[in-house]
Amino acid sequence: MKKLFWILSYFVLTIGISNAQEKVWQKADGYQIRQIVSTNNKVFYCAYDDGTLFVTTGNQNSALALGDFSEINMMTVFGNNVVFVGRKEEESNLWITDGTVAGTKIIANTTNLFYSSIAVFNNNVYFTRGSSIYYLDPTQTTAQLLFTIAQDPSNTIDILYLRTLGNKLIYFYNGKLGVTDGSSSDIKFLSGVDHASIISEVFNNKLFFVNGTDDTGYELWSTDGTDANTALFKDINVGVSNGFNYGQGSFTTSNGKLYFVANKGTGNSVWVTDGTLNGTSELNMGASYYDPEFLKSIDGNIYFRDDSGNGFYFSDGLNNTVQKIGDSENLIYAYGFIKFNGSVYFVAHDPDHGYELWKTGNTASSITRVTDICPGACDAFNSYTGLTVCGNILFFSAGDFSLFSSSGTPYQLWKLEGSSAPTSIKSAVVENVNYYPNPCKEYVFVEFQQPVINVQLFSVLGNELKANWKQDKNNLQVQTQDLTPGMYVLLINGVDSVNIIKE
Repeated sequence: MKKLFWILSYFVLTIGISNAQEKVWQKADGYQIRQIVSTNNKVFYCAYDDGTLFVTTGNQNSALALGDFSEINMMTVFGNNVVFVGRKEEESNLWITDGTVAGTKIIANTTNLFYSSIAVFNNNVYFTRGSSIYYLDPTQTTAQLLFTIAQDPSNTIDILYLRTLGNKLIYFYNGKLGVTDGSSSDIKFLSGVDHASIISEVFNNKLFFVNGTDDTGYELWSTDGTDANTALFKDINVGVSNGFNYGQGSFTTSNGKLYFVANKGTGNSVWVTDGTLNGTSELNMGASYYDPEFLKSIDGNIYFRDDSGNGFYFSDGLNNTVQKIGDSENLIYAYGFIKFNGSVYFVAHDPDHGYELWKTGNTASSITRVTDICPGACDAFNSYTGLTVCGNILFFSAGDFSLFSSSGTPYQLWKLEGSSAPTSIKSAVVENVNYYPNPCKEYVFVEFQQPVINVQLFSVLGNELKANWKQDKNNLQVQTQDLTPGMYVLLINGVDSVNIIKE
């Protein structure tokens, strides 16, 4: 049965040491963090498998639960807000949050959006639903239909990969690239593009993508959103052989250059272009074999790992050369590269510590292990780990399995401040808060050990309602008799949240 309530006091607070690794929230039965984004000095993340959306500033060992979802997808920063697709029960809608319970609400009451794409364009939010594109000003609640591509009902195809390109919005549909100005309902596809498969980010006012033809196979193309300037950019694997595998590829931009993975006929390698044909070349790896993936650009440098487990690599992008900074004897399967506190942090595996957090100064000798959250050879990180920097704090998800006796996925949100070595963590359990009856009719009672200064009442759509309450010693009484049947959220002292159901 789907859990119908969540309360923040079910969590275990941890007490950290200043300027060191510190756990932000630890839920008693653990959870997995699938997405982390940051804006306006706030970190937003989704805790699975219960689907709760949280926000934290990192200044305190606390996080505010913003809503209970069965699933969350496509978290996209929009100014000081985050837009996302949230599913409750069987309905998926477009939501927005400013980091408060009241500011977490539906902005497009259009269901079945879970496989949508989202783009911020012309100060509006654009999103797809099946073969349609919608848009809205987030201050509105009704989305406007831009257009729908007519299709055979027995073979429905979705619009994917919204990309902004100057004053145009590019979208992917059934191997074609469509272009719109965001206001016209006209449906326009770029000529000559019928078998597109991989789309990069915008680079030098062009969108680079992979397209296939009978004459060249799948190769690198570019467009500025016009037919006249949509064409093959380079035939890397000359002739009809493919320079790219269908549906596979990796692109990243750094320091005025675009890096990508391609195959000239000798195996996958990293290539670089400055946007001109003469400025396009393969990075020189020497005689070593590698199968690069997870390209990441930081300050003009490129980081990537070898999919075969032979190590990970770095290039400064200056002389088209590659350095190996980790190998199978040392670290393998590195990912999550991010700049923090003057170094590049990443997750990698070694035989003695499993998957842990490391940092590098771009040489093998400068690599340092930062954590051993799960002591010994067990893995503290997994493939869902996300790392993000907010202010001067690095946030990431990890799991200390030694704290748990039961099975499960006890991954939590952690933070790292400064550059000091990892320290031990002391845990203190916060007693559970009891509340009853739930479902309720006229009143709900909450056993709350601290003085209650303020109680706020919200609908599941984020609308604040009048809260009639009083506290007698350790019992908080909230009146519910005037509420219509449904689920509501009580926010106590601006921190602790309780979901209640009115019969």
